[in-house]
Amino acid sequence: MTKKQILALIISACVFSCAINQSHRSERAVKLNFSKCIVSSEAFKYLIIQMPKGYSKKFIENEGVCEYRFAFKDGAIAYVSSDVWYGSSLNFENRHSIGHESYNKKALLDTIVLKDIQANNKYWSEQIIGNIMVGYVNASEDKRALFEKAFSSIKKFD
Repeated sequence: MTKKQILALIISACVFSCAINQSHRSERAVKLNFSKCIVSSEAFKYLIIQMPKGYSKKFIENEGVCEYRFAFKDGAIAYVSSDVWYGSSLNFENRHSIGHESYNKKALLDTIVLKDIQANNKYWSEQIIGNIMVGYVNASEDKRALFEKAFSSIKKFD
């Protein structure tokens, strides 16, 4: 074998290995557009989140407040919202069950986390991270960990 053939073989193996690794990733980067949404204070146009694969995405806009929902076949739903004052309607009953109606943020750097177990023994959470709201409902233990990982991956862009 010549040096060129060996080099071509090594490059082919690397390309094949990278392609296999990319297709086996359990999450994908999703760009969410918030450019036409009401966002408290620190404006950003979009964000990128590494969301677990296997969802259907839905966009909801109500009077300038925007929410992206990611519904999974097992019934779990994760969301990212610009409504840091009232949260998602998905967690309305869960918030009220622990005596929480709305949020009173003091500063843009506040991080507020609510979480508990639903009546169906699935997990729910709602978190304010700076000027966005993230959360989930109907999550299994495994899905809960995936959602928490996804939320920690969020990056905002102008």
